Amino acid sequence: MAESAQYRILVVDDEELVRNLIVTLLSRSGHSSITAVDGVDALDRMKGNQIDAVITDIKMPNMDG
Repeated sequence: MAESAQYRILVVDDEELVRNLIVTLLSRSGHSSITAVDGVDALDRMKGNQIDAVITDIKMPNMDG
């Protein structure tokens, strides 16, 4: 069976429960995740990290997705 590629995915959501659910689902699919609580935090997390994809909420405090 061929292995699927592992991706590093940035998950951005101001709701901790939603972030944790998405991270759990991605982990079960073999992907690693970095989390952020809003757009400002997401931009900080992207510095120095190779990110393959972003899953983001649209409406968040400080800076929207």
